[in-house]
Amino acid sequence: QFALSSSWYNGALSTYFMMTVKFGISQTDFARKFEAWLHILSIFYPLITAIVGAILGVYHEIKVGIGCWVAEYPEGCGCNAELDEHGECCISSIIGWVFGGAPAILVFVAILVNNLLVFLHVRRTIHRGRRHTIEAVQSHTIQSHDPQIKRIQMVASQAFLYVVAYLLTYC
Repeated sequence: QFALSSSWYNGALSTYFMMTVKFGISQTDFARKFEAWLHILSIFYPLITAIVGAILGVYHEIKVGIGCWVAEYPEGCGCNAELDEHGECCISSIIGWVFGGAPAILVFVAILVNNLLVFLHVRRTIHRGRRHTIEAVQSHTIQSHDPQIKRIQMVASQAFLYVVAYLLTYC
């Protein structure tokens, strides 16, 4: 369960990129206003849910693959909406969604949206830069800004590759 903190940190990192690239927030301002909260969220949500799950005894060996996670809670319950001898139905899937499923989807959507915003900002900047470059070349007052445009394109590629790498490793 605590391993989900790496996923949360990926979401925090994409938030940092989006805030600094798209909104122009300085590294100092980001650190002062947001960084502590992102660290707290990335560490304590997975840690607290791991501790609560261990105390409640919701972690059991999973039926597919090796390892353990939320399964058969309460222990001995009837799964697939069947009731056990005590009349209890399994709530493992609800706990699983609260502890891991919903946060994982939230992080994935945040990474996707953040990087899409960075890409659209970069694309808009490239188009503006090309328009100004063409106007400047036509007026013979300034040279082309090709290195700057190439750098912005690299940022867009990096954002795209970041999302792809996240998908390949976590999904």
